[in-house]
Amino acid sequence: MNLSSCFSSILPTWITSMWSPAPTTAPTGPSTEQPRDVFERTGADNGPARARMVDGLQNRAPRTPSLDRLLQSEATQRGTSLRGIELRFYDPQGIIAAYAMEPGFQDMACSDLFRYLLQTENFGPSCGETSAALKEVLFDGACTQSEGEDALYQTLRDSDDTFVRVQIGCHSFIIEKRDDTCRVYQSYDSWYSLAQSLPDDNAIATEEFIASLQQVIRQDQVTTRRQARAASNAQERLFHGEVDATRNARGSNRYCINVETPERTTAQHALSSRFDTLLDRYGVTWNAFETAHDQSVLDFARTEWPAFFVG
Repeated sequence: MNLSSCFSSILPTWITSMWSPAPTTAPTGPSTEQPRDVFERTGADNGPARARMVDGLQNRAPRTPSLDRLLQSEATQRGTSLRGIELRFYDPQGIIAAYAMEPGFQDMACSDLFRYLLQTENFGPSCGETSAALKEVLFDGACTQSEGEDALYQTLRDSDDTFVRVQIGCHSFIIEKRDDTCRVYQSYDSWYSLAQSLPDDNAIATEEFIASLQQVIRQDQVTTRRQARAASNAQERLFHGEVDATRNARGSNRYCINVETPERTTAQHALSSRFDTLLDRYGVTWNAFETAHDQSVLDFARTEWPAFFVG
């Protein structure tokens, strides 16, 4: 059997280039202003109103931090970077085996290659793998599925703070709806990683976001250069690469647009265990690879997955 063809369906194509990770912004120091009792000057005659306000504050659920902050927190707790967190989303088999077949990497120490993976540019995991991994953490309860442009726009307009998993054409991603803004979390196959895209994927006002989405989706309908330029700019702004909504369209549907919404988002107190489950799935192998200072990449791959190297 030709070994290269054996791996053809799993080998990534992004094992070139180097990049310098985007600098992180220093956190703002905590305010030194002392908390003030908002009821300190409330008269006795306002007792019932005060009681209602206290009940409301006590019963209000703590607000879940943004996904960006959750990812940063997980990275800090585990003593790694966002890329280090993201790597553990994925089955290491295909990634490590790909490098084990490259002459330039075969004899490299595993720990050295791991450090390289934390830095390399254009590490582009499957967009579907990334959105599926985030869905496992963020979605709770039953999942509602719908199709089409109208379903997508209505979901974004009608939902309070939530997460939505979307597929447009061949591209899959997570949208965080928060404070009437929308933010995309994504990777792009063979092009960029989640950690690499985060600095450029900012929150956008919901109606502005929907307008840009519509330009991307309907770019096959443009009739003027101005419209084509606007659609191209919207595509670059939201996805940093080509997204063709006509791909994978079925039957009489003009576009492929699939929308998944959770019955509820994961409660804040349960997020940590959800992340643990996700990141520990392949944790043993990734941890062994990261700390294998005296073992070559090829030897590690042969030991872990001997069937790949038979014949």
